[in-house]
Amino acid sequence: MVKESAFYRSLFPTDADMARWEQLLGDSAFVAAIGQFWRDDERLSVSTP
Repeated sequence: MVKESAFYRSLFPTDADMARWEQLLGDSAFVAAIGQFWRDDERLSVSTP
């Protein structure tokens, strides 16, 4: 279970990745929307048995 959880998290960007993308894209609203989607998705998946 822990390995699956770590693997799942490895598929998604970290906050550092999001910050780097934000610098590259220069569109913080777009990147923030993507980041929020991923964080919401991760919370839903983690709470699902």
